[in-house]
Amino acid sequence: MDPYGVGRGRVMDYLHEIELHSIERNFEYEKVCRVIDDLTIEDARLMAKCYAKLYLANLESLEDEQP
Repeated sequence: MDPYGVGRGRVMDYLHEIELHSIERNFEYEKVCRVIDDLTIEDARLMAKCYAKLYLANLESLEDEQP
């Protein structure tokens, strides 16, 4: 099921386009990836919802900062 019309391969392409420039951020990303790999389906769904809400909240705060 792909409700947004974005296939997994396409998402992986987007993921590879995102660059982390510091060693610290790359290390943190690797740690988070290991946690994600161990998640259950329910945990993964909850985590995805949290990240989506966090992303949208950050967009709102950026919009509020616009003159």
